Amino acid sequence: MLYMNSLPIDITDHIRKFRDFLNACWPHLDSLMEDHDWDDDGKFSTDWLQANWEFLVERELLEKRGFLTPFSLFYSQNRMTYPEKTSTHSVIAKSTKNLFDLRDPKHMLPPAHTFRLFCFLTHKRNAFGLYPPFDLANLFDETTQKEVIVSFDDVRFYLDRYPSSMRFYDNK
Repeated sequence: MLYMNSLPIDITDHIRKFRDFLNACWPHLDSLMEDHDWDDDGKFSTDWLQANWEFLVERELLEKRGFLTPFSLFYSQNRMTYPEKTSTHSVIAKSTKNLFDLRDPKHMLPPAHTFRLFCFLTHKRNAFGLYPPFDLANLFDETTQKEVIVSFDDVRFYLDRYPSSMRFYDNK
């Protein structure tokens, strides 16, 4: 049980376990979806990710006392459970070292800046995509409203209130 008054709280191990779960399940998902009607159900994978995010991360960390921001490639991702609820918490990422957006490696990200976790990605065949080993974190900068992509291992993940979580670290 997480003591909510102690937020933000480091949940990096839990997020790593969620990523490990995705890596273990993805080949089976691919196999099941070979004949899927992607024309009529193109968001199946992101819906599957969101449902698992709600059960394995949100419910475990918040124990039905709050709702996380979506985990998805799409800004318009809807909740799978309790679709009428709004986000009360978010998973934020922060690093103590200099980070670079892997799409623009010459551009250093603001030091000690806080980003919201958006989803995991992998870089293959000169493109970023949604497949294992999910070694990259796709993060969202609430201040600039832009996405950045960084190495998963270069950040720590924290549970905090939303939207106040975006101000917590910037004031330190």
